[in-house]
Amino acid sequence: MKKSYSDKVVSAETAIRSISRGKRVFIGSYCGEPQHLVSALIDHTDHFSDVEVVRFLNLEGSLMGLVADETRGRNYHVRSIYQGSGMIRGLTASRRFLTPMNLYTVPSLFLQRHIPVHYALIQTAPPDDFGWLNLGISVDITLAAAHAADVVIVQVNPHMPVVPGYGMIHVDEVDFIVEHEEELLSVYPTPKIACTDRIAKLLSSLIEDGST
Repeated sequence: MKKSYSDKVVSAETAIRSISRGKRVFIGSYCGEPQHLVSALIDHTDHFSDVEVVRFLNLEGSLMGLVADETRGRNYHVRSIYQGSGMIRGLTASRRFLTPMNLYTVPSLFLQRHIPVHYALIQTAPPDDFGWLNLGISVDITLAAAHAADVVIVQVNPHMPVVPGYGMIHVDEVDFIVEHEEELLSVYPTPKIACTDRIAKLLSSLIEDGST
């Protein structure tokens, strides 16, 4: 008998404690990072050992980007597919790892179990009338990870917008649902440097109209 949406709603602590030691955990990417689930993951650090956290690319300075540094690699290892600007120190300290690959190959590596995903922690908008959960602003490789994972843990957040397309997962494919409302992570503009306008003016004088 299939469980309904309400049957799958649990606390973040209950969902996170379902994660076994030595497993691989995928975390939803970038501004779609499920911050509440990540906070619970960090709060229960002592519950884990040798857990590999796989990510595509997260905002440097976000909670997930600090996990390996705080645990010194004993409880978690963070493996990224793309390198962020602030990763170098963690890489040299063997607390974060970089596995560069073409982005288009990643979904098949997940789905064909070349990189098995044991748990997927993702964030979605609330379900529609047919039980579909929309991944919103961050589909990238997250959808493939969710389909490939043995266990899917979803943070349902009303702040996540519904984006048209195929970036959806059905409630029937989800194991745990954690309802938590919070603002999404944001990318803030790069601080303006005074000399950039001067450089732009110099360059514009060298480029003729109509140039390619």
